[in-house]
Amino acid sequence: MPPRVAASSVMDHPDGYGIVSRVLHWLMAVLLAWQFTSAASPQFFPDTPIEDFFWASHTSLGLLLLILVLVGGAWGIANWGKRPDSGLLAGFGHLVLYLMMI
Repeated sequence: MPPRVAASSVMDHPDGYGIVSRVLHWLMAVLLAWQFTSAASPQFFPDTPIEDFFWASHTSLGLLLLILVLVGGAWGIANWGKRPDSGLLAGFGHLVLYLMMI
């Protein structure tokens, strides 16, 4: 039986994702949700403080999200073959999502 890898491992492993992958994943998910909210705010809350609050961060967080997408893609390539097998369709879906974010 192979040795178990600690759950807090930095690198990905066949039993799970490392801390870097998990942090990148959830940080990008939150920022992407914020981006959609800030993009929709002028349509749903025109000329209100809510629109101002969300829209003020749209460009800078968009740039940060782009950087994180590139870092996440590079991290995924660095961990190629070490990650849990999620199947061909899941891998293709992730590739499509990364391309759409770029």
